[in-house]
Formats: sequence, C-alpha cells, structure tokens
Amino acid sequence: MAAKQASVTIILPGRKGDVALTAREVETLRYVLLGKTVAAIAVLLSISPRTVENYLSALKKKLGCRNKVDLVEYALAQDFYGLLNLFG
Repeated sequence: MAAKQASVTIILPGRKGDVALTAREVETLRYVLLGKTVAAIAVLLSISPRTVENYLSALKKKLGCRNKVDLVEYALAQDFYGLLNLFG
C-alpha cells in the first residue's frame, strides 16, 4: 500500500477568520497575484484550466471574495505578497 502524502497547508487571514489553504491553492494564488492567466497557470502547474478555475473558486470561497478581482484586491490589501514570499 502506498503511503499517503501529507497535505501541506498555509494559514492566511480571510474576511471571516483565518483559513487553511492547500499548497496548490497557494501556488495558484501566487501566480494570480503575478498577473498570470488561467491558461498560463494551468501550463505552469501541469493541470487543466478547469482545475485552476476550481482552485480559484475554492480561494474565493475560503477568503470571502466575490470574484477574481475582489480576490486580487483583498490579497494585495492583506500583503499576501510578503506572506507568500513571492519574490524570495
């Protein structure tokens, strides 16, 4: 039986309290904040564009954002650049 890989999470402040994001959600959020399109993110992560959209939907729901623009504005206001160590 194959060992189950542990899910890596990061805790970020959402509008309704702290939320746990998966590693893939964090990667997706990083690329969105860097201005990447859904198609580009899909290529970078070797997944389908629909899967990227699913991650974006989960991020919006978890962080309490209405749409992608709201997600980006909220992430920038919360300085997720620094929290996610985008350029480090």
